[in-house]
Amino acid sequence: MDRNQFIGLALILGLIFLWTMYMEPPNDAKLDNKRTEKKTDAPTPLPTPAPTAPEAPKDTAAEYENRLRERFGPFFRYADPTVNREEKIEVVTEKLKIAFNSKGARPTVVYLNEYRTYDSLPLPLMLNRPENHFDFTFNAQGKVISTSELYFTPSAKSLKLKGKDRQTLTFSAPTESGTLEIVYAFAAGDYNVGMEVKLSNLNETVTDDSYLFRFSNLMPRTEKAAPSMNPEVKLCWRYSEDDEVESTDGADKDSLVERTPASLKWLAFKSQFFSMGIIADEKFNAGAVLKQKPFELTEKSEFVKKLSAEMYVPYGHRPDETHRFTLFFVPNDYNLLKKYDLKLERIVNLGWGPIKYITILIIGIFGFLEQFFGSYGVIIALLAVIIKIVLSPLTYRSYVMGAKMQVINKMPEMQAIDAKYKDNPTKLQQEKMAFYREIGFNPFAGCIPALLQMPILFAMLSFFPHSIDLRQKSFLWAEDLSTYDSIWTFGYVPIINSIYGDHVSLFALLMTISTLVFTYIQQQSQPVSAATPAALKYMPYFFPFIFLSVLNNYSSGLSYYYFVLNLLTIVQTIVIKLTLNEDKIRAAIHENKKKLAGKSAKPGRLQKWIIENQKRLEEQQRQAQKRGRK
Repeated sequence: MDRNQFIGLALILGLIFLWTMYMEPPNDAKLDNKRTEKKTDAPTPLPTPAPTAPEAPKDTAAEYENRLRERFGPFFRYADPTVNREEKIEVVTEKLKIAFNSKGARPTVVYLNEYRTYDSLPLPLMLNRPENHFDFTFNAQGKVISTSELYFTPSAKSLKLKGKDRQTLTFSAPTESGTLEIVYAFAAGDYNVGMEVKLSNLNETVTDDSYLFRFSNLMPRTEKAAPSMNPEVKLCWRYSEDDEVESTDGADKDSLVERTPASLKWLAFKSQFFSMGIIADEKFNAGAVLKQKPFELTEKSEFVKKLSAEMYVPYGHRPDETHRFTLFFVPNDYNLLKKYDLKLERIVNLGWGPIKYITILIIGIFGFLEQFFGSYGVIIALLAVIIKIVLSPLTYRSYVMGAKMQVINKMPEMQAIDAKYKDNPTKLQQEKMAFYREIGFNPFAGCIPALLQMPILFAMLSFFPHSIDLRQKSFLWAEDLSTYDSIWTFGYVPIINSIYGDHVSLFALLMTISTLVFTYIQQQSQPVSAATPAALKYMPYFFPFIFLSVLNNYSSGLSYYYFVLNLLTIVQTIVIKLTLNEDKIRAAIHENKKKLAGKSAKPGRLQKWIIENQKRLEEQQRQAQKRGRK
């Protein structure tokens, strides 16, 4: 491998390493790591509700009722635990299983019926924990009332929907002056739940121009690789005035607090493969407070983070006023989320900048292949074949450039330059560049095809670990193509765990072996010049192990894809090698040399940069040697 080719390869692998280790592809607009609240003209937060209804005192029933009236105003009857009781209502659709509690009229548990956790349990998006909240808080005649303290009357004990069924579940709390109702609407085949907050004849009871919706959830751990899941758990939202979608930094290890400067259209609690959230038919007021609190993860961790939001709903004080929302509990399926036509698909990790368009194209190709093949191993292999065919012109050009370099290195003029200036790297580089210009050869052209393939590489790095289609899909020994395929877990070993992990992923190992084989074939067909330092000759064999350290903990589907791609590349290289005629290449070089005879060619910018950089390095070495002598 020529020195210039080595520089190109090193740049490529450096970019890959930085991508996988330090860069998290953001959604369309990433927030800075803010840890302080933004100042905004948000409404003054409502006071924290007082503790729930007092226990029945030892005094008279009249005195107890007066105390309840003093605390809860017109809703006092629904805060009395002595006459009300909590009722559990279960709603089962084809997509969801939701448990509601009549106290608070709120969902407490949500499962996705079509999916399972990494340990084959029903997959939860919400579990019944004291830290979770789903309630509305408002001022009622000077009393701060939270729906979490009220016992509502449900319209049904349970609901079960199938086929084209549609049903509603109503929680009501009628007072002497008006009625508060929270209505949930279900469709058997939907991931959505409609929600209405109805305030009838409460326009004089509810005094503020907005009321607070509080929503928080301990995000359950659903995946085997908790460290991979952790940075994907974050808050995402879209403002109502434009298409901007923002998110918190899921990789941040500190608690975050954000105050939104504009009104919100929707908010999502995003996990690696699933999300839950709320969409407002109108909007939430500006000044929503969003919080993200990470946890220390262990192998036994049940939850990954706590996500929470406090959002204000505008209230118009009309005699009959209904505020409509849509709750969603969905897999992070790009095509499914795109159907909402609300930019919800942007919560899916597609990579940044133009990379996302390539990822979207890959999603389309993958979906097309799914229609004809049931094995995801076959689909990934066919995807590799398609990508290889698309990139074959670039691969062919890269190999031709390597073959030209091989012929040039064997030319007497080049060997004479290597022998004459082997002890003077700067002069050696200058003379090589001059000879390349003399024969009309650009030594960096071989790097260009590899650089043009980088966007596809980055798109694959985004696609495989986040594809819901690959989650828990098996192939050969890999039980789940969206995560690593461990064939041996060796436990805790200092240093090794931080670099490599605590297990051996077989597809990552096969990918590394195939890369080493391809490197050997490439080295044999493109020998380095005699003046190339020995270290550079063996450096290419080191890079596959960098890939191994990264992909060992990555998606096994990605490792399998690159293993197949390497096999195809090896076959393609052998075929190209058999079809290329070295004599024709040599004749073309000599012919080009004759055409350029007597013409002067200036070095390119990259050539100048390399020569100037080499001079600076040598000058630094000379200065260091002088200081050493002193």
